[in-house]
Amino acid sequence: MRSELWSRPEQYSLTEHQQGLISSLSPEEDTRIVGDIGAGKTFAVRHFLREKDINFRYFTASELYRKNHNIGDEVDDTIDVVVVDNFDVIPEQRSYLEAIHETVELELAAFDRSIWLILPSWYQNDWFDTVIENMLCIELDRSQINRLTIDHVVKNLNKLHDGREVSLDLSAPSVAYGYHTIVQTFEEIVE
Repeated sequence: MRSELWSRPEQYSLTEHQQGLISSLSPEEDTRIVGDIGAGKTFAVRHFLREKDINFRYFTASELYRKNHNIGDEVDDTIDVVVVDNFDVIPEQRSYLEAIHETVELELAAFDRSIWLILPSWYQNDWFDTVIENMLCIELDRSQINRLTIDHVVKNLNKLHDGREVSLDLSAPSVAYGYHTIVQTFEEIVE
């Protein structure tokens, strides 16, 4: 179910919470999207790019750090946006971030291509913050997830499975893992 959401996000509607994020996105601008894990950042970004039919390439930060081939070969002139996600699994040390930044600058950045970094809100390195300070910064706060958000996400999830309608009784998903909690709880019920 989760992989279906990732592979075709544009077929499912965004919550009001996520719509606030995408209203600020532009394929012409280098951007850092910052928020708690489970705030809905990655899904909203993928939804926006697919719905607008923007050619993009998605990488995890660990792919860029561990690169064992020329990553730039995977990004041709048709790619408008490069998205780098999952910084939460990369140590916040400068050496790791320098390697990632070097790959972005030397192999992925181009005059007519934007770089979007999806970062957890707690992720902090003074050197890296200075390097990316000129990027547009958009923040998404997991604490804004409310009952309407839960119901909206569950409605999308119910479209994905062929069984009975499922409802969830989650009182405060924002204090757990946000969207991840909603999806995981739903999957546990329908399995």
